Amino acid sequence: MVVTFSYDHPLTTSVRWRFEFDPLKSVILCYKNELEHVFNLRDNDVNNLTEARHLGILRKVDLSPSSDIQLSCRKGLNAYFGIADTGTCLLNPLTVCSLYNKIVIPTVLYGCGLWNGLKMKDITSLETFQHLIVKHIQGLPMCESMINIERLPILVKKRKLMFLCKLCEMKAESLTKQIFIYRLYQFFGDTFRKQYGFIQDVINILSKYSLLKFLTNYMFTGTFPTKFQWKNIVSSAVNPIERLQKEERMRRDNDFVKFLRLSENNNYDFLWQYAKISGILLTAKHIAKLWTTPPTSGNCKLCGHFVLDILNHQICMCTELQSQRLSLSNRLTELTSFNFVYTTVSKSEESFSDLLLGNIEDLCDNLIPEHRLEVLNEGFSFLKYCKL
Repeated sequence: MVVTFSYDHPLTTSVRWRFEFDPLKSVILCYKNELEHVFNLRDNDVNNLTEARHLGILRKVDLSPSSDIQLSCRKGLNAYFGIADTGTCLLNPLTVCSLYNKIVIPTVLYGCGLWNGLKMKDITSLETFQHLIVKHIQGLPMCESMINIERLPILVKKRKLMFLCKLCEMKAESLTKQIFIYRLYQFFGDTFRKQYGFIQDVINILSKYSLLKFLTNYMFTGTFPTKFQWKNIVSSAVNPIERLQKEERMRRDNDFVKFLRLSENNNYDFLWQYAKISGILLTAKHIAKLWTTPPTSGNCKLCGHFVLDILNHQICMCTELQSQRLSLSNRLTELTSFNFVYTTVSKSEESFSDLLLGNIEDLCDNLIPEHRLEVLNEGFSFLKYCKL
């Protein structure tokens, strides 16, 4: 058990909180000034250290979670690649993502409720770890966008809020609950000095998502939402804000212009859902690569001509794909109508490219679900000939 005390002798603290120290398992971490005295319990000296591990969580006297975060990320990498070695490259990324959420995430975020005062380098470490994993899952340079995975810093915030709920629901005679209540009222009672730790982090998170009223109400009435209610409240408050910020970040990046346009009428994980329904994973991965590759100029790998947008050129103009394009046009005419295909092609190269790449929202009102899937299959079959 970790106990924080200021100038009290540990035996005094032991009496106050009604537990015993084991001198052979105890160490002293001094979080402020260096200790000038040697402590002993039952004639045994207690070691004065700068760090100690408690229940698998590294505690350091500088209160920095950086070392623990880096260690957790290394454990997460080992856990993930232990799964990947079993042949995940043959699985749908959504399936691998489910394994990642159930096996790797708990490994990485164990004890994250004590990661207080995260700095930018700590957030960067978490995001770099997740970017590496998600890129490996999809085999693409795109990160979380295509599988709707939550950012690790957001999961840390959610877990801290759920830990707050657990503390509030504990029985009043619980030692942990008594320490929490003491620290909570101490926080609000001492407003003249800068505060650190779990309470400060939770207050910041609650304030950011307009949830502070629930803690204030708890302090006055002693009532707090149940675990199920609190989980829904947190998700409803956090998810829309984070989703909006995610979309704003993508809009500021020119590399996401085509991806946002194609996913406008579909979910971000549309291609992996298609692979799940059709069972054609390799085709879905090829289309995903076309989705996530920004418009590129250069020489076409099929006809050798220099063009401003290689993909649009191969879909609409490349002479090497003329026969495949004609067959595609005839098949789409059978599934939809001549007027629709003619109108789509006449609009622009971009609109026809978007149709083949999966943005078929204009067809949804005129096609039965089976025909929508057939249109997708025909478009994706043609795109297999495209080479970037």
